[in-house]
Amino acid sequence: MAKDMRDQLCKLFKAALGKSGLNTRRAKFSIYRLRALREDGVLRLALKRLEDLAPLGQLVPLYVLPWLRRPAAGRDIAGYLVDPERNTSDFLSTWLLAAFLDEPRAITSDILSYAHQVAFGRSNSSYHRAIALNVVALGGLHRDLARVGELIRKEFDPEVVRAAVVALARVGALDKPAIAAAARIAGIDATLDYLK
Repeated sequence: MAKDMRDQLCKLFKAALGKSGLNTRRAKFSIYRLRALREDGVLRLALKRLEDLAPLGQLVPLYVLPWLRRPAAGRDIAGYLVDPERNTSDFLSTWLLAAFLDEPRAITSDILSYAHQVAFGRSNSSYHRAIALNVVALGGLHRDLARVGELIRKEFDPEVVRAAVVALARVGALDKPAIAAAARIAGIDATLDYLK
């Protein structure tokens, strides 16, 4: 019975990704249940077609998360993220990067390089930069942590400064100079108090 259900959900997901375009409703229905069942029967397909699955947002990384440390999964996600022809959704990109916050051992040099580009690209959206900053910090490179500290001193976007403070705190690198620099941002006091 359970195997039949899994097979039916896999078929439904594949049909939802048909040639006529994504059937969002069917794709959401099936991938949500496949995630709950930890069924990897459509994992390869999902990773190969990430650009088509962008409208599903957080459901895609939630589905992929249990298998994120598989080298093929990391390669496919990195391949998607660094390809500007495929990666046209900041929303999906942000959710994929957020998955690496839950599974930091899966962060590869390609993922870190992409996160670095997003985190320090001033033209990127604040929410995208916020998650990318936390991925960069998890990379643990001293020069990157120093750059996150410098960003706290120079950035004026409160959301980005808050994310940078959290990123340094996440890896135990939030020091007094960074706290003092962040304190100039209105409304950040509660965050700093919490992190202390």
